[in-house]
Amino acid sequence: MLPERAPLLLSAEDARTSSSSSSSSSSSSSANLKKGIVAVVVSAVGLTFAIASSSGKNASLVSGQHHFLGAYPPETYARDTSKYDLNLQSKTEGEELPIFVHIPKAGGTSVESMVGQAGGKIGSCNSGDTAGKRPFELSEPWVRGGSEDMHTPPATYLENGFTTVRNPYTRMESEFLWGVARYTPDKYDEMAVGYSEDTCREFATFIKDVSNFATGHPLLSCYLENHYSPDGMQECNAQYFPTASVPLAHSHHVPQYVLARKVKTVFPLETCVQKESGTCVDVNVESSTYGKTMPNLLAYLQHYFSPKITYYEGNGVGLRKDLKKPSVKGCWTDGSIDAETLGKFQLGYSPDFRAYGYDLMPPQMDGDTAALGGINYEHPAVKAVSKSLETVENLFASSSSSSPKADTEETASLASSRHRSGKHNRHMNSEVSANLGSERLLAKDIEFFPTCPI
Repeated sequence: MLPERAPLLLSAEDARTSSSSSSSSSSSSSANLKKGIVAVVVSAVGLTFAIASSSGKNASLVSGQHHFLGAYPPETYARDTSKYDLNLQSKTEGEELPIFVHIPKAGGTSVESMVGQAGGKIGSCNSGDTAGKRPFELSEPWVRGGSEDMHTPPATYLENGFTTVRNPYTRMESEFLWGVARYTPDKYDEMAVGYSEDTCREFATFIKDVSNFATGHPLLSCYLENHYSPDGMQECNAQYFPTASVPLAHSHHVPQYVLARKVKTVFPLETCVQKESGTCVDVNVESSTYGKTMPNLLAYLQHYFSPKITYYEGNGVGLRKDLKKPSVKGCWTDGSIDAETLGKFQLGYSPDFRAYGYDLMPPQMDGDTAALGGINYEHPAVKAVSKSLETVENLFASSSSSSPKADTEETASLASSRHRSGKHNRHMNSEVSANLGSERLLAKDIEFFPTCPI
């Protein structure tokens, strides 16, 4: 349990608005998807990327040395103890500190690094990979499949939990490039800078693989058939938890909602992860403060962890706009990904689009149009997926129209719109080739691990 602390202050106007807003959980829809929309396909999907063995992860450690560092390379740890907050260092995640649920490729490594540089251990800095233990019970299918504990959903709801989420499109763009760079660095360094048809063909294969998993895995397919409603998901858990297995190869490809629904506070990467402490809009449709102002991530960390925490972004594949690097943004609509696969991707990750206000329309090839938030409806790829878009948009229509949160959703519509197209939205503004510098981002310069305290 967290110690009682004064809540973060909102403006008087926000406080009045919040107090007058009703907060109730979304009612589950009584309508089910017709059988056949999502086939329960049990298939052995090949590994998308070679998974590093435990011996490989420890290869950089010298026997008998750095035993306190866990499995991460020694050079990644925060050794400047002058920056540590001794008060934070003495506290434990899940006891005196909130619990961080690390959703892959949604900014989690940066969150862990911000806390780690101040001397605190959360997320993967406090997992089996670093000789630690997650402070909650893990969901059985992930344990059975050998998935990393830091990417495993909690078995129960965490009132003191928080996480970060990201646009499903840019999340998978990052996952693809991260995987190539992490496990085949030479290949990443040889990939063409910017848009490339060859890269898009590989990306299309990757998207087909993860889409088949998100819609065909027995447990996730059951969730879809039950509209990802709380009651429906509970029924699916009762049916599939005893036997289902989420393999390590796909632990990064689970819809974010499966993990984020288990925590109280959700921070969108695009609008709530900022360089300065401040506020942002709560876009989580299932939150009691949906559409209202809430503290941004940095304000939250400084309040509940340490005032010494500062913003840290790291050097990931999706960052450093000043460096030249491969881009797969244009692959969504250049014809590389067929309409069926794109529709399946939208369907499989529909709870992420719905719950956190992300736009279903895929990124556009035209960077200028995308930056302005425009949609080229005449683009052949956009026309080709119009039917799949309608299918996904109607997926939750019945539950939305009858939800007791209808008034709250109407109030928050403007906030959600700003969330989708705001100036901080990396989905709209990232990787415009004209703004890149002259240097090339190499795999060796990418940070794959968080900065954990020693």
